[in-house]
Amino acid sequence: MRGAHAITGLYGILADIQDLASAFECISFVWISRLGNVEAALLPKQDLVYKLSKVGQAIENNDLEAACLVLGKGIDTGWVKTVNLAFTKVFCLLLPTHNVNKNDRESSKLAFVSSASAFEKWTSLTGIKVFGHAASTATRRVLLTLHEKNLDFELVHVELKDGEHKKEPFLSRNPFGKVPAFEDGDLKLFESRAITQYIAHRYEEEGTNLLPADSKNISHYAIMAIGMEVEAHHFDPVASKLAWEQVFKLFYGMTTDQAVVEEEEAKLATVLDVYEARLKEFKYLAGETFTLTDLHHIPVIQYLLGTPTKKLFDERPHVSEWVAEITNRPASQKILQ
Repeated sequence: MRGAHAITGLYGILADIQDLASAFECISFVWISRLGNVEAALLPKQDLVYKLSKVGQAIENNDLEAACLVLGKGIDTGWVKTVNLAFTKVFCLLLPTHNVNKNDRESSKLAFVSSASAFEKWTSLTGIKVFGHAASTATRRVLLTLHEKNLDFELVHVELKDGEHKKEPFLSRNPFGKVPAFEDGDLKLFESRAITQYIAHRYEEEGTNLLPADSKNISHYAIMAIGMEVEAHHFDPVASKLAWEQVFKLFYGMTTDQAVVEEEEAKLATVLDVYEARLKEFKYLAGETFTLTDLHHIPVIQYLLGTPTKKLFDERPHVSEWVAEITNRPASQKILQ
């Protein structure tokens, strides 16, 4: 998805440009903005056209090694915004130039269209992809992180009822047959919490900071790590069983086992008592800022708020306030849509 909106805009803008010399200036401006390469501004026009054409040709021929030499290994997350801003500046500030001959103008036009097409293909090959099911709490954990980071991504649906996660090609992405799997360019990952940590670090400067305010402070990071371990080993196993019994069983036409619910609610109450004590001292579980520790809880809590188990959160004032705050975040609402 990354860059797709900009690509559509490129074709529309090109169609609206009457002066092909101005179109060429747009190519130069966008290309320089994309690569962050000031030296490109000094290239002769013919040389820039040549480079654009060669990159487009390399991508179309699936010669990713050649394309990487110019484009780099990934797509900058701010590229779409940069392109839109570039075009705004171009059309507001740039006057048409008339010192470009007809052949250069035609070459510019062809390179521009070729480059737009190539960028679209490059994005599909190197962008972020999540292979999972939108209702899965583990998949939602990853989607939530991407939304907090304002990153574009593609969700590739894996139909769990048909067992697609237990077959190829999904098993080549996660040999344990569990959603989600994740790709960011050449990098392939599975296990949702490992994926969220990768996103938080790799895109630390994007969107919401999901690490401690001072991510280099080892003691602060260790506190967040403890919180993530507690969520994974004490909270989630119990909460997920309750969600299975009271929510997911109904999807499959099964009957809730009330004895299991009562047993698991007693375990969850113990965990939430620990949380209540912690949240008396801090706004969030890892301190005064929202981190991955809090985020990892959100998907399953959203399901439990629609069940009788909600009472366990409501009975604890600090837990209740924390739950309301984290589940009403804009990113939290997006994964419910």
